[in-house]
Amino acid sequence: MHRLPRLRLARLLLLVPALGLLGASCAPVDVRFGAPRFDGTLPVEVVLQAGQTPEGTRILLDGEDLTWRFSASANGLVGDVPLPPPGRSNFEVRGALPRAGGGLAIPFSQSVPLLSPASAPVLVGFDPAPSAGAIPRTAWMRLRFASPPSAAALDGPGFAVACDEAIQSRRAYRTEDAVLLDPELDLPAGASCRIAFRGASGAIEEIAFTTAAPAPGLEVVHDREDPTLVAPFPDDYFAVEDASTRTGRRLAIDTPPYQGAVLDAYRGLLAPANRLDGFSRVSPIVVETRAALDPSLLPTDEAESQDPFAPLALFDLDPTSPEYGRRVPYLARLRRDVNRLGQVDHSILVFPSIALRAKGRYALVVTRRLFAGGDPGSTLEGSSFFARVLEPAQAGDGDALTRARTSILPVLDFIETVPEVPIRRSDVALAVRLSIRSDDEIPNDLLAIKERTLSEPPPPLTITNTTTDSRGRTVFRGTVRLTSYLDPVFQRFVRDLATGHPVPQGTEDVPFVLRIPPPETPGPVPIVMYQHGNPGSPEEIVRNDLNGYHLEDGYAVAGIRDYTNRRLGDVDAQIGATFFFLLQTHDIPKFWNQTGADMIGFLRALQGLGGTAWRPAGAAQAPLLDPSRLLYHGISEGGNNALRFLPFAPEILAATPTVGGGRLVEILLHQFPSLVASLEDFLPGARGVQTLVGLSLFQHAYDDQDPHSFAHRLYREPLEIAGLPFARPPSVLWTEGIGDTFVPNNATRSAARELGIPSVRTLRRSSPVLVEVDAPLSANLAVDRTGGHFQFDPATTPGCNANTEGHFCPQTAGVAQQQRRHFLRTALDGPAPEIIDPVP
Repeated sequence: MHRLPRLRLARLLLLVPALGLLGASCAPVDVRFGAPRFDGTLPVEVVLQAGQTPEGTRILLDGEDLTWRFSASANGLVGDVPLPPPGRSNFEVRGALPRAGGGLAIPFSQSVPLLSPASAPVLVGFDPAPSAGAIPRTAWMRLRFASPPSAAALDGPGFAVACDEAIQSRRAYRTEDAVLLDPELDLPAGASCRIAFRGASGAIEEIAFTTAAPAPGLEVVHDREDPTLVAPFPDDYFAVEDASTRTGRRLAIDTPPYQGAVLDAYRGLLAPANRLDGFSRVSPIVVETRAALDPSLLPTDEAESQDPFAPLALFDLDPTSPEYGRRVPYLARLRRDVNRLGQVDHSILVFPSIALRAKGRYALVVTRRLFAGGDPGSTLEGSSFFARVLEPAQAGDGDALTRARTSILPVLDFIETVPEVPIRRSDVALAVRLSIRSDDEIPNDLLAIKERTLSEPPPPLTITNTTTDSRGRTVFRGTVRLTSYLDPVFQRFVRDLATGHPVPQGTEDVPFVLRIPPPETPGPVPIVMYQHGNPGSPEEIVRNDLNGYHLEDGYAVAGIRDYTNRRLGDVDAQIGATFFFLLQTHDIPKFWNQTGADMIGFLRALQGLGGTAWRPAGAAQAPLLDPSRLLYHGISEGGNNALRFLPFAPEILAATPTVGGGRLVEILLHQFPSLVASLEDFLPGARGVQTLVGLSLFQHAYDDQDPHSFAHRLYREPLEIAGLPFARPPSVLWTEGIGDTFVPNNATRSAARELGIPSVRTLRRSSPVLVEVDAPLSANLAVDRTGGHFQFDPATTPGCNANTEGHFCPQTAGVAQQQRRHFLRTALDGPAPEIIDPVP
């Protein structure tokens, strides 16, 4: 398994005992150091005991008498001293203590060590940027430098925080090229504050800022005593122990008391969800807030999400995990949804940038550092229910509080002790634990279908039309008779009572297109199995901009029309049909796994195309086909389908899935920003957050069909297929288009990680999800197998200047096709295919 990059943290650096209110707290005096000033001085207050007099007290620094710099105050003496050079100095107070009962005073000399900070590198930035001229009182502060600061830069009063010149106790951490400051308490409201440190020149520098005036807080919506509030979701509040499952738990989500179609939809979604032994590995996490959040502090990409400065954190909570205690990358998106009744919902959607580990545990932590849009005084706060969860248990607490404490309190203990940069529980507005489902049984249906298909002869093709173009390339159109496993009424698998395997329900004549190069092409020629996008059809095979280069290289290309496109139509019709069956049958139809079965069947059909028996009498001359040299190419939905298909297709030598990713709900929300509003056609009166949680539940029910669920079965946990005991998985070139508005880059990169393949440089967008290697790449999986991920950026890819859409650039750009041609040719020539960087 690839490991996510470990945060480079030198060590936790707390305020030294002489900083702030700690000082030299033992008798005879208390010394309190302030924040260094621009002029190079360090404010000091010496608090005397009762009976001591300022007049008899002397102040020395490294032996030099500096009493003249101090004057009497209500508590003793105040003044300043020159900040010493970096290193250890000795601050000394000499005086006399009054003797109890009178008599001569007792002389004393008290030394307080003073660590003077070293210089920090050149400052290049400060966060958070003020909003409306101020920062939240709950903010962490981050100072970014040109190079990593040393630990000595934080010594003593280094990076002291003062508000209205009162020192604020804080924790300090070094992370890569930054210093993070975490105030122990909320900063005072409406205060003038500064952070002081020794700059690169050796002089004192400071960052000045103002804290926001107080305002009513913005609350997270979280109340498990109100059954109508379904967010946050997922949440281990809904998981119960069950020793009969693989994880020892199962979901037990009560149906919320909604009305009409919304109630029917939740019943339909919860029926399959409550059969699961944990939450989905790839579903979005939904958090609701009472009003809109300011987006300025949210991480903009998966790399920023792992920075401890990020106000949301997704942690690996499982002690058995190799990533235990680390921040998991994610993408966060703010939403504002208004239904047709004018009801407004605000939410945060969190999309993990990896598929969460099966049977693992995670925690989502939302901090109080977030604030209302444009109002840093209105900080995010936990709900009253969350506040009660944090209180000690007492008699009379209801079941909801008890269940919530069971999952939330361990998360709070964890975040305060395990992460390299911990989070105080007082900094938390919401914490939820997520226990992830097992996925051992997900491939079983298609595995049984594969083994059954292998036991039968190749399905027959019927040619209904033959054409030949001016260059002698022949196109055969017709149907292939494939097995249907779907109940014709309910559109779900009918299962054998003994084995649980899908049972054939008949056959269907599925449309196909086969295109063969000119007759002068040396044969037998390899066959490229092609799978189209959505919407789409195998007619894409005759488009020269998509597949012409295969014919030029001497390959035949063949493909079928997938189930949803041939049976349902466009995407809107597919969504409508899915919701119809969901409402009627309380289950997700098995459309997509039937497509998986069709592709397995068509692969078997291609194996029967040796010789000429399949060709109609009088057909145009064309080279013979070589079913022993099978390749695969799929675009968009065909790239998604590759993840589900290739683990069951070791007959394929090499594959080039392009701009795929899987994770259906994430794709839909990415591709259709207005999806939630559109679904109100099926769910009249549904609130936005109800629909979003419903979509998360939909992903749970769809997991066993989602291509993403099958990706790790190709290389990381390959399947054993009866009838193919020595089979090897195909080589794969997995391609991403930067800025893809159809399939999110987040899903494509996560799929690369699930496949277990590295990313071939030059990467156009680095990511903590990806493991980078240099080009060219060959034989990294085995002596005859290569697997890698590659990115094309329309802004820098020749041929994509006119079409800047990341989804289409890798499909049609000449350099992208050149890369695929080289990969497939070297796969055929052996010993292993090679991935090159084709972009100059």
